[in-house]
Amino acid sequence: MDNIRTIEIVVEKAPWRTWWAYSLYVTIVAGILLLVVRNFNLGSKLRHKDALSKWKLDYYTRLSYGFKVPLTLIYAPLQYLLKNYDQLTNTDIKRMLHTMSGNVFKLSEQVSKLMEFKKVSLGEYDVQLSKVDVIPVIQEICNLFLDEFATKHITYSIEGNVTSVTTIIDITKIEVALYNIMEDAISYIIDNGRLEVKYMLDSHDYRLNVSIIASRSGEGESNVQELNTRFFIAYDYLKVHHSELSIRNIEENRMREYTFDLLLGDSHYSVREMKTLDKAQSVSLLLPVTVQKDRTVDELNIDSDKTLPVIYLYEGDKDIDLFIKSVFQHKFNVSLNTAATGIKHILDKTPSLVIFDVVKEDDYKFELCRKMKEYQILSAIPVIFISSLSSEITEQKVYEAGADVFIAKPFNVASLDARIRQLLDVRTAIKENIRKELIMDPKEVLITSDDDKFVANIINVIEDNIADVEFNIDKLASLLNISRSTLYRRTMEITNLSPSDLIRKRRMRRAAELLKQTSHPVSEICYMVGYSDQRYFGQSFKKEFGMTPKQYSIQKKI
Repeated sequence: MDNIRTIEIVVEKAPWRTWWAYSLYVTIVAGILLLVVRNFNLGSKLRHKDALSKWKLDYYTRLSYGFKVPLTLIYAPLQYLLKNYDQLTNTDIKRMLHTMSGNVFKLSEQVSKLMEFKKVSLGEYDVQLSKVDVIPVIQEICNLFLDEFATKHITYSIEGNVTSVTTIIDITKIEVALYNIMEDAISYIIDNGRLEVKYMLDSHDYRLNVSIIASRSGEGESNVQELNTRFFIAYDYLKVHHSELSIRNIEENRMREYTFDLLLGDSHYSVREMKTLDKAQSVSLLLPVTVQKDRTVDELNIDSDKTLPVIYLYEGDKDIDLFIKSVFQHKFNVSLNTAATGIKHILDKTPSLVIFDVVKEDDYKFELCRKMKEYQILSAIPVIFISSLSSEITEQKVYEAGADVFIAKPFNVASLDARIRQLLDVRTAIKENIRKELIMDPKEVLITSDDDKFVANIINVIEDNIADVEFNIDKLASLLNISRSTLYRRTMEITNLSPSDLIRKRRMRRAAELLKQTSHPVSEICYMVGYSDQRYFGQSFKKEFGMTPKQYSIQKKI
């Protein structure tokens, strides 16, 4: 037993299992989690900042273009007055001055909007309260998207249980919030959907409930978190009104509902906020400025002479379009058209020229111009684009769509008039040369358009029946399988000649060829080209060529 030795061995914990190691592990994990949370919050802020920057850029671009409309309606009438003052009536002069006066006010309002936008850009969320009927604000914001509803085939409705509700709000911020919600709702629908705007007055809780429901035809992915990130602007602007934006997807992501409340009265505002009530005039950032107009200025149905060349003007800014119509009412029959008319209207009644007034980058008028050029019967119609969008990209899009001329606002009326005249004169000259050649010798002309084919068919039928004394307009219409009225209308539109004039000119042309190339006497040639009265034949020939058939024959054979 004395030989037994004991050795006490103490096994210390491994360094990675000690309390200080575990403390280090906890610290590292906490650091990683903190870093993840920080990066997530940073990413969220960056996305919010990006969305805000995009909105600022889009709005600033729209606001900048807004300056061009009143500038155009000050500059163009002024130039027109300076050039045509002596020829204008007192009514015309008064209308021009009234247009200029109203747009000076609009320009002033645009400057006020720019100053207000600066506050928004700097993130100044202090309210500027005013008493406002909020129902027209909701309705007008919806009206800003009417073109987009039509383009994307979105049906929409606006309904509520009241027609007027006076609220104390910052109209600028409510407009921006509503605009952003509507913009996202439309992008959620994509195409062929429905948008419902409902507002209900809750007299018990003393508030106005507003809901916007976007419905789309098919299923799709939806990310509410992404929506909240994008919509910090709307959320923040509603929050300063002591309201909260709520967003939810329903019916398997086929519907999205946006809801918020506007409290009535003033008890929810602080004393400091209430001090801003009506302290300064509230400025609407998005809604159009309304100016009291004379009846003579606001008359969209200005009567025009139906015999004048027809110009289709597709509406962009109504004030500018009305000004163009009033200025040219004695020179052209200007017809105002909307997106609803489409290509069918142009096909039903072909105009001499088309003007598109473009107000946004994705305007339907670019596509309509392309469709025009695809139709052979419409491809030769001159097209002018006028636009507040004066960038090189817009100008390139205009010419790629097939337009002939691009004019940026503000523009001079004299320049627009000169461009229209130039395009119409060139088109008339080309048509006249082709028609003359068709009447003289249709076999030598390369026939491309439907109008040329129509005239060529007429000439061929006349040639086949040129010796028929009883051949007249009724027989010509019958052989062409069209009515007499249609024959008359189309020949006048294409050649500026009546069917009887075409028959006479072709007979005279054939008589001249026979007199020049053959030795037939005048009496025989008279019957060969369908005349039974030689004396009447001689009068018609002299009227056409300035000499008698006998004199013509002698002169050409020398």
